[in-house]
Amino acid sequence: MSRLSGAPTFGRFEIVEQFPVNMLNMEEATQQIFEDGTLQIRMPYYAMRHQLRYRPASLFQPQDCFVW
Repeated sequence: MSRLSGAPTFGRFEIVEQFPVNMLNMEEATQQIFEDGTLQIRMPYYAMRHQLRYRPASLFQPQDCFVW
């Protein structure tokens, strides 16, 4: 079930999005499957002295990591 539209979602899919290689710490990335079948992937940002600015399309994104 899509959190944004409420429409049922199922099947295989691919998310294609590109980020600078020094922005996300993929070694600390986690994934979690909830009882309703929702897959959540959390990718924390690298701690940087001069942090890169990425403005997510959604206001629901946390500030310390990127979540799908």
